[in-house]
Amino acid sequence: VVLRLPWVGHLLMWDEAMNLCSVRSFAARGQDYYSSWFWHHPPLMSLALLLLQPLESGFAERAHLFLIFTGILTSLTLFALCRFAFGTAAALWSVFFYAVMPAAIFFDLWIKQDPLATLFGMLALLAFLKKRYWFSGALMGLALLAKEIAAFYAIGIGVLWLAQSREHRSVRDLLVVAAVAAVLSVWWYIGFSSSITYFIAFAVNFSKKGVDIWMWSRPWHYFLGKLPIDLGLLGLALSVLGVVAIGFLRRRGNREPAVLWPLAVLVPAFLLISTARGKAVWFTITLYPVFAALEGAGLQGLMSAVRSRVPAKRAFLGKATMTALGLAAVLHSVSGVWGRDYERTLFEQDGGIWWGAEASHEAAVMVKGLAKEDQRVLITPMSFWEFRDKEPCPIFVYYLGDVPVLVRPFNLSAQELVDAVKKYQLDWAMVSPEGPAAREALLEPLMREYGLQPLYLRGACVLKTDSSYKKP
Repeated sequence: VVLRLPWVGHLLMWDEAMNLCSVRSFAARGQDYYSSWFWHHPPLMSLALLLLQPLESGFAERAHLFLIFTGILTSLTLFALCRFAFGTAAALWSVFFYAVMPAAIFFDLWIKQDPLATLFGMLALLAFLKKRYWFSGALMGLALLAKEIAAFYAIGIGVLWLAQSREHRSVRDLLVVAAVAAVLSVWWYIGFSSSITYFIAFAVNFSKKGVDIWMWSRPWHYFLGKLPIDLGLLGLALSVLGVVAIGFLRRRGNREPAVLWPLAVLVPAFLLISTARGKAVWFTITLYPVFAALEGAGLQGLMSAVRSRVPAKRAFLGKATMTALGLAAVLHSVSGVWGRDYERTLFEQDGGIWWGAEASHEAAVMVKGLAKEDQRVLITPMSFWEFRDKEPCPIFVYYLGDVPVLVRPFNLSAQELVDAVKKYQLDWAMVSPEGPAAREALLEPLMREYGLQPLYLRGACVLKTDSSYKKP
C-alpha cells in the first residue's frame, strides 16, 4: 500500500481513460462512442466502477483506491496458494516480492479489467487445489466475466488436473469446473461481447478489421526481454531459482500438483502471448503474482539448501546466513522501487503510450485553462494515436471536464473550421492535423487569411477563434 498510494491520481493512459469515460457515459445514460465501450470487455470491472460515483469529481482517484484494495485481496490469495503449495515461509516471501515487484506496483493501479481477472482466477485455482470444484467453477466464471485473459488461469487448472495421478484424476471434477464457469460467463460472450472477434484477430494472424493491431506487432521474445524491467534482476534470478526449487521438490517425491501451480499458469500463458500476433505491454499483468510465487519459492529453497549444508554444531552460522540473505533481499528490493517516478516508469514500459498520454493531457489542461465559463470549443480527435478515431481521445475528454465542445474530424479543412466557428460561435479550437503537410495545409490559411495564431503543443495546436465570428 505504501508503495502504491503515491501513484494514486497518476497520468492516465488511453485504456484507463476510455474505461472511465465509458462508465461515466453509461451512468449518464449517454448514447455515444464512449458508452459503447462499456461492452468492449466483460462487464465485471465496469459494474464495479459504477459504484464509485462516476459522475462526481475524483473518479479516477477512487478507482485507483479500489484497485489497491483489490491488490490486497490478491496478496491474501497469493499467500493462501503459496502456503498450500510451499509452506508458510515461502508464502510470506511471495507476498513480499509481489508487494515490491516493479511491474506489479505500476500495473496494479492501471484502471483495467486485469486485476479483477487475476484475483478471481487465483481464487478459482486455490479452490480447485482444495478440491472444491463447484466453487472453483463459480470463481472462474467471475474471472472470465472480468476479462478474457482469465483464460490463463482456466488453462492452468486444466494442466493441474492432468498433473494429478490417474487414481485421483476424475473427468467429472474438471467438467464441473468447466460447466459452472460456462453457465456463469457464456451468456456475456454470446449475447453481449462486441469485440471477441477483434481479440481473436489480435491473437492469430487474421483480421477483417482492427487496424491498430499492427501497432502492437513485436518479436516473439518481447515479453521475455522485458522481464528484467518487470521483475528486477533479483526477481528474475529468484524466479529461475523457483523453477529449480519446484523441480527439486518433484524429484524428492512430492507429487502433489499444487507445487506445479506457478508453472501450470506461466508456461502456457507465455507460449500463447509470445506467439500472438499483437503483443501489448499489459498482457502480463495477470501473471505478476505467479512470478512472485516463483520468487518466494526460490528464496526459501535457497535458504533451505544453505541450512541443510551447515553442520548441526554450527547451526548459528546457518541462521546468520539465512538472516543475511533475507535482509539483503529486502533491502535490495525496497531500495529499487522506493520513490520511483510514475511517468518515468511508464516511459520505460512503453515510451509511445507515455508520449500520447502526456500530449493529450497537456492539450486538455491548456484548453480547460483558456476557455472561460461561457465559452465553447471546437476539438478534433488526436491524430498522433494513429487509430483514425472519429471521436476525441478519451484522455483529453476525461481531463477536459465539462467544457462545452463541438467535435469535428482531425482532417478538417481551414474553411470548414471557420464555417463551424461562425455557425456555432466557438471561442477556441484544438486541432490535431495528421503530419506536417496536413498541419501546414490547415494552419497556413488560418494565419494568412484570418489572422489566427496557433499555440503549438505536442501533436496539437490551440487557436483563439472568437475574432472570426465577432467580426462585423
